[in-house]
Amino acid sequence: MARFYTTFEAAKLLGVSLPTVVNWIKARRLKAHRTPGGHRRISEEDLASFMLRHGMPVPPELTGAAP
Repeated sequence: MARFYTTFEAAKLLGVSLPTVVNWIKARRLKAHRTPGGHRRISEEDLASFMLRHGMPVPPELTGAAP
């Protein structure tokens, strides 16, 4: 089953601030979807793909998710 990360969790894994992750999502650089409550969620595949595209180190918990 696919794992989804909150914007806060993604920011911690990426090593950036929460507003940076939100800005990347708004600019459509990082793919995310919204829950019925309006919260953003990022799939582990999209997060790993983003990190590889931008030359960021992929943490061990995401190594199997990269395409």
